[in-house]
Amino acid sequence: MRRKALKPVGLPIGIVAVDGKSVWTGDEKVNDFCQRSHKESGMPYWNFRVLRAVLVSAAAPVCLDQAPIPAETNDMGAFPDFFLSLRREYSRSQLFEVVTMDAGFCSEQNARLVDEAGYGYVMGLKGNQPELLAEAQRILMPLADETPPHAVSSWEREGGRAVQRRFWRTREMAAWQDWSHLRQVWLVRKVARGQKGEETVVEDRLFVTNLPVGRLDPAQCLTVVRRHWRVENDCYNTLSHPLAGRHRLLASKG
Repeated sequence: MRRKALKPVGLPIGIVAVDGKSVWTGDEKVNDFCQRSHKESGMPYWNFRVLRAVLVSAAAPVCLDQAPIPAETNDMGAFPDFFLSLRREYSRSQLFEVVTMDAGFCSEQNARLVDEAGYGYVMGLKGNQPELLAEAQRILMPLADETPPHAVSSWEREGGRAVQRRFWRTREMAAWQDWSHLRQVWLVRKVARGQKGEETVVEDRLFVTNLPVGRLDPAQCLTVVRRHWRVENDCYNTLSHPLAGRHRLLASKG
């Protein structure tokens, strides 16, 4: 902290990404946190799952905390205790102002918990919140089809093709139904460009947030969305490769 190594880069605020990670432990239940699963072949195996919080706004992502997910719950259910622990440990440090999560964590209860603690949230929005998703699609899809994006990324090579991400946001759903803390909904559209210059929509991703519109400009909002995936690309994957083959040992030792 004294060397400012953890200060935000490219953003005015600190961002923590929370995500779940599963480790296969084979056909042996190595601890009480393991959950029984089945392969496509029908053969049973055990998963050891954890939640991890990574400071993705820093130049080099730093893992701030990690905790096992109880076998009887999932990412969404384990989040409240994990977040409150993270808050207790780091509230005085002012390392982060916003918590980002994928759609597996998205619930009004989790969003309200973060909001009432004085933090911002950015959550992926998918089918586990069907009414919220339908309303967001109703508003944002025509906006994306009929108006220029509020921000765009540069064209990048990804999977052997050129892709670009485009960003729109709306305040029309502020305080929607029980989501009294909701202030914006975001849409990020990934577009691929063919060899002849033709463009194809690859995917649309929606996000809900309690951030005031003036807190981040559209380009910074797009950066927040993209920084979230550093929890996997720069943290999970980096750790998983050198630890391959040792997962069972690590799980059994907690």
